[in-house]
Amino acid sequence: MAGWTDALGNPEGLLAVFGGDPPDLAGVSVHEVTIGRDGPALTVTFDLPAYPADPPAKWVRGRFDTVQVRLRLTGVTEVELRGMSTGPVADIRLRAGDPVRLELVSPGLTVTAVAAFADVAGFSAYQRADTR
Repeated sequence: MAGWTDALGNPEGLLAVFGGDPPDLAGVSVHEVTIGRDGPALTVTFDLPAYPADPPAKWVRGRFDTVQVRLRLTGVTEVELRGMSTGPVADIRLRAGDPVRLELVSPGLTVTAVAAFADVAGFSAYQRADTR
């Protein structure tokens, strides 16, 4: 079965950090959805629901416990945003193809988009929980 990283133009970094098996995008904590005219583009920033079993040493030293991803769609031809919510927890479906399709669904927010290309604009780790 194809995974969400199959729709990305640059999955290598995430695949390396997660040992080739990044988590599904069910129950992600959504921080931001932005629409930009350059591209035109849609960017979704969210926390992954799982942390890598063997994270980079820098992340271990920082006692990080959460991976945040900035998923970018470019060449957007359709976008629909319904609802508004603070702190939405959503399921994201990203489907490879020509075009790429994104569906973000939570109880208070739904975003759908069609685009020419999807990639990871960046990802990082941070400490969400107080583990000291």
